This record gives sequence, C-alpha cells and structure tokens, in this order.
Amino acid sequence: MVLIIGLTSVTSLKVEELQKSYRIAFNERQKRSPKEDCSNSYNDVLNESNSYFPRIADDPNQCKDNEPIQCDPDCPYRPIDGTCNNLQYPTWGSAGECFLRFLSPSYTGYGDYRRSVKGGPLPEVRQVCLNIFRKPTSNQEEERASLLMTIYGQTVAHDMSQAIQDESE
Repeated sequence: MVLIIGLTSVTSLKVEELQKSYRIAFNERQKRSPKEDCSNSYNDVLNESNSYFPRIADDPNQCKDNEPIQCDPDCPYRPIDGTCNNLQYPTWGSAGECFLRFLSPSYTGYGDYRRSVKGGPLPEVRQVCLNIFRKPTSNQEEERASLLMTIYGQTVAHDMSQAIQDESE
C-alpha cells in the first residue's frame, strides 16, 4: 500500500484507479509468452495500453480548460498535481499547464540538429556529462565538489520525479 498524504478524496481515488490499471496490465503481460509479445505490432501495443491506462491528455499541444481552482490557504499539504503552490495564481506550475514563450522558438529546421548561438554545433551530451563528473587528475579531492553536491542532486532528482515511496521503506 502506498502512503499518500494530503490528497483530496477525488485525487486519491484517481491514484488508486491508476494503480489498479497498472496491476491489471502487468498481470496480463505476465500471462503471455515472450514470443507472443514480440509478434505484436506497434499499433496493437498502443491500443492495448490505451485500454488499460486512462488518457491523461488527448493532445499534448492542447491546453486544458481553465477551470477555476479553489485553494484552501490553511491546508498544510500541497496537492500532488502542483496546483495551489501559488495561492494568487493556483495553476502556475501545475501538471499539464500551458506556458507562454517569452521568445519565439528557434529551430534549425526539420531533422536538423540544434546549433549554438554562434552557429557551431552544440557539444555532445555525453561529453558534457563526462566534463561535469570527471574525476580529478590529481590525488587530491576536488575542492569545488563535496557531499553537498550529491545531496543537492538527489533533492533535485526526487523533487522532479515526485517519487512516492512505499511506507515500508
């Protein structure tokens, strides 16, 4: 059982329904042989997953309806969907909320790689990661990196994923 604190009854029911859908899909998948799984086409798998999992948004480019949200300023917990983080503007930062761009998008074209501001190619993602997390060449510890960097990274990762942990952990 997953422990979820501070959810409204409607939201917690939706989470429960999702958990049941995932369990049904997992159990159905377990009954099949690996050969049977490989024979499915992309559309078969897509149709099957749509029957098990409720659709969150039909069109990701479509903004959701701007229904007025009533926030309880005395509630000690924030909703899991990100609404009511800002009581003055309750939808700011919520899941599925559309954002306006300050600048127009700048793409190099269909199928092309992005370019830097100066027109050159952007560095490879792997190279950027290696440069950030490269071990120091000397035997001494890197002075700029510390245990605090690890804690900060974990905080950001867990905050972004909003991982719900089992109560037994």
